[in-house]
Amino acid sequence: MLNRGYALAGSARHPLRDWQYDPAREVANLDLVLDRFEKTYEGPEHIIQFGCSGAGHTALAVAEDFSDRVDGAVALSAHTPV
Repeated sequence: MLNRGYALAGSARHPLRDWQYDPAREVANLDLVLDRFEKTYEGPEHIIQFGCSGAGHTALAVAEDFSDRVDGAVALSAHTPV
């Protein structure tokens, strides 16, 4: 995909996510993913954050918290943690 100008990156869920759900940490981890990608491949022209369910919430949070880095978000069935 890189030779065509596309890339896909993400982060894994914490193995104890059922007991240690931390949306703020997930958002911070995705910011680190962007840092590592930019360091390795230079800055991408556009960044679209995607997620479903809990990751949909994370997508919205990333788009809000890092609006200077993320161009848009696709949040499917997003929920806000209670």
